[in-house]
Amino acid sequence: MRQIDPYKRICFMCEQAELDPKEVCLLSKTLFTLYQDSKIAGNPWKSPISKEKEDKQKRRMRREFLDIARHQIKDSFEEQKAFVWDALACPWIDEKITMIMTKMEQFPPDGALYKKILEASYLSEYKTEVQLFNECNLRKTAFYKKREAALTLFGIMIWNYAESREQEDRDNGIVD
Repeated sequence: MRQIDPYKRICFMCEQAELDPKEVCLLSKTLFTLYQDSKIAGNPWKSPISKEKEDKQKRRMRREFLDIARHQIKDSFEEQKAFVWDALACPWIDEKITMIMTKMEQFPPDGALYKKILEASYLSEYKTEVQLFNECNLRKTAFYKKREAALTLFGIMIWNYAESREQEDRDNGIVD
C-alpha cells in the first residue's frame, strides 16, 4: 500500500479545519519570524500573575489567535504583530510553543525533522542558510519544502489545540 505524502496529510488536516494550508503556513512563518525578532530585540517583561488572571489571559489570547488565523495574512498582519508582542509578555507562552513542538515530533515520518527545522530556523540564534541546511542535513530545495510542511503542521496543531481548549471552555460553561 502506498503511503500518503506527509505534506498532503498536513494539508488535509488544514482543510478539515476549513483553513487554507498556504495561509496556515504563512501565519506560522509570520508568527515565528516576529517571535524570533522579538526575542533578539529583547523579551518584554513578564510579570507574574495569579492562576485566575492567567486563565483569563489564556482564553483571551486563544480567541485572538483563532480569530487571526481565520483572516488572510495580508489582512491581519498588524493584528498578528500586536498579538505576538502580547503573547511574548505572557509567562506561559514558551511552554505552549514547546508543548506543540513536542507533539510535532510524533508526526510520522518527519515530525522530529520538522521540529529540528523550526528550532534551528526560529528558536535559536540566527543562522545563515548554509548553517541551516547543514544542521538539518538537507539540501536547499528539500529544506524549504520540509520547512513549509513544518510551519503548516505547527500552525494546524496549535489551531487544533486552541479549538479543543475553546470547546472545553464552552462545554464547561466558561465561555459562550
